[in-house]
Amino acid sequence: MNKIVKSDAEWRAQLSDEEYHVTRRHATERAWTGRYASNKDPGVYHCICCDAPLFDSDTKFESGTGWPSFWQPIADEAVGTTVDRKFFMVRTEVHCARCEAHLGHVFEDGPAPTGLRYCMNSAALNLKDKYPAGTIRRAGRHARTGSFLMPRIVILDDYADISRSCADWDSLPADCRIEVFTDNLVELAPLAARLKGADIVCIMRERTPFPTDLFGMLEGVKLIVTSGMRNRAVDMDAAKAAGITICGTDSPGHATSEHTWGLIHAVARNAPHDDRMMREGRWQTKMGVDLKGKTLGILGLGKQGGRVARVAPAFDMEMIAWSPNMTAETAASHGARLVSKEELFQTSDFLSIHVLLSARSRGLVGAAELKSMKPSARIVNTSRGPIIDQDALIQALTEGWIAGAAVDVFDEEPLPVDHPFRKLENLVMTPHTGYVTIETYRTFYREMVEDIQAWLDGAPIRVLNP
Repeated sequence: MNKIVKSDAEWRAQLSDEEYHVTRRHATERAWTGRYASNKDPGVYHCICCDAPLFDSDTKFESGTGWPSFWQPIADEAVGTTVDRKFFMVRTEVHCARCEAHLGHVFEDGPAPTGLRYCMNSAALNLKDKYPAGTIRRAGRHARTGSFLMPRIVILDDYADISRSCADWDSLPADCRIEVFTDNLVELAPLAARLKGADIVCIMRERTPFPTDLFGMLEGVKLIVTSGMRNRAVDMDAAKAAGITICGTDSPGHATSEHTWGLIHAVARNAPHDDRMMREGRWQTKMGVDLKGKTLGILGLGKQGGRVARVAPAFDMEMIAWSPNMTAETAASHGARLVSKEELFQTSDFLSIHVLLSARSRGLVGAAELKSMKPSARIVNTSRGPIIDQDALIQALTEGWIAGAAVDVFDEEPLPVDHPFRKLENLVMTPHTGYVTIETYRTFYREMVEDIQAWLDGAPIRVLNP
């Protein structure tokens, strides 16, 4: 039995450009419009999986071989050969070149536009009826595996490119497509373009802001998973209005207080300076100071401040504390003595900041406070950069108002390459790594995977904007 086999390229050669594109458009109109693709512009169709336009270089038509389509009585002269009443047509596989989604098959029985027929496999046609509204399993098959196509997951701000090794992402359905970005993109239009076609976005708390205006620009995002159970950089109400669920994760919490003590030691003993001198072949160029007998001032005795306070007695340090709402009982329960704000700055040898950033705490430590400190004092900030007036801190360190500072947080993150902080010898800096430990990240990303799976199953957990 003979069968007609013509490749897409052979059909293409027989048609004018206009006929060819009309033929292709005719095929997609019948199956994609309103169900399998979105018609955003007249005559232009987009892949439902990644939103790529389907009639430009982002689309590819991969030709197949003759395929037995269906039994149909048909005159021999209609197809030009004897087919024994079984109608064979050329099957052309249609894929999106960007995401490799298999969008279906084009079956052709002749060169004329009216002779083109379209057939979507029945499993794909039935898929949307299998899952309830609101889920995002989509019709179509992956070009490589043949399994049903699942969501596109974007992981933002993974500076160390560590997310994929911190959790079992393979436990998600096989065709979840995961993209990791290691830079920090905060401009709204470029960020919206990056997230175009993403269904799920994983973010690290307060790295990439998601303000109100951004939610009006997002297309297709349905779930955002943030590390931690709060994220002040995300407008939760705007997300809810946009129909986007926000989920969170647990946060072990102890790592930042551990890092605080590392910075206290580093600024007390000039550890970064000594390390540089050793690498330059030099030896003992600066003197450090003891912690024993010194006064540790704690600005804020919440979770982090409380953890820091528990360690101070090991170094025989006196403790004083203050925050706007602190009581003497609270201070005493942590082994500290409640003092006024003025006394806190005037008396502390080491001052560690642990209040949350808010309208009231922004700029809480300014020029007046820094000038009131001892010339031998050192200040440590592992909370949020804007709590200390940045310009005042630069002046204080440059002019010797205080002996040194150690900061893990900044007004702008990542810190610009030409920032004045980078030139200050008496400033110890770390790149907001207070919570950045492998154990903490394993908790974050493991629970992000749990959040995604629960949401795909229609029962989201740890929802922050119910």
